[in-house]
Amino acid sequence: MLHISYSVTHQLLCNSLSLTHTHPLLPSLPPSSPLLSSPLLSSPVDLLGMPAACEVFEQHGLKQNEQLMDIMQVMTCLTSLYEKLDQQHGNLVNVPLCVDMCLNWLLNVYDTGRSGKIRTLSFKTGIISLCKAHLEDKYRCK
Repeated sequence: MLHISYSVTHQLLCNSLSLTHTHPLLPSLPPSSPLLSSPLLSSPVDLLGMPAACEVFEQHGLKQNEQLMDIMQVMTCLTSLYEKLDQQHGNLVNVPLCVDMCLNWLLNVYDTGRSGKIRTLSFKTGIISLCKAHLEDKYRCK
């Protein structure tokens, strides 16, 4: 297993990804270890249903799939998503940390040129792929 650590600097609008091979350590860690309870090992987006995600897409006017979203737009949408999750699931969601982690993931996957922008379709695809739903329903999502 790889431990993936992210760092982000929003003032500079940049991020970095560091992979560290940690598999020999994982079996020896106690269950209460911060590493095992780290949000890096589980994503609370999987608690979000597709209807709630689609509602946030509508709320932010994400209708033109080819339109580019800058980092601030992505962060605003992610904040809405995670606040919705926080309302539904209480203390399970650390909104600022989750926004940073998801932003980093989206930029690493969809902004390979490091322009600081991703297509709306890429944002929606990334979020829907992480949502709680059957695969067939995810293919039907618009």
